[in-house]
Amino acid sequence: AGMEEVTRLSTIADREGFVVVYPDGVGGPHGLGRLWNSGDCCGPPYWLGIDDGAMIAALLPAIAERLPIATQRRYLVGYSNGGALAFDVVSRFTRHFAAAAVYAASMPARGPLIGPQLAPPPDAPPSMLLIHARDDPRVPFYGREGLTKTAPGQRHIAEYWAAANGCRERRTLATEGAV
Repeated sequence: AGMEEVTRLSTIADREGFVVVYPDGVGGPHGLGRLWNSGDCCGPPYWLGIDDGAMIAALLPAIAERLPIATQRRYLVGYSNGGALAFDVVSRFTRHFAAAAVYAASMPARGPLIGPQLAPPPDAPPSMLLIHARDDPRVPFYGREGLTKTAPGQRHIAEYWAAANGCRERRTLATEGAV
């Protein structure tokens, strides 16, 4: 199912009066397995060198021609591979969005899981909402170490964005299993 079917954001947008745009990734044979090149993966878009992050940034002026939406009211949402793309977009095009919400995704890193090396954080990144299940079978909550790259654990990713946004105080959610 696509992002629209999963989130039902179009129904909410119609009711609440906001705009939702659903760009579509490149698919495999017969349109199967639509994916994004999130900077260090995935499938045909990565192999073909498609710069999906730049495409998302280029969409904004085209949308603004029809609907002048202020930057402080633009939000980016990504799930799984789309979440990895959202990390790439807000890292490279920081001033285009007020905030981003990322669900079930990781960021590229090098080195061991205990101390992954992520790219230097962007200047003035947008606010971030990070959501991830501890039992995610595809993007492990505690990360995954590979031969050439590391998918850092969610705590490292959260600390990265908190530091980039100048958050000094650490808070723990009162929800069972939350970090």
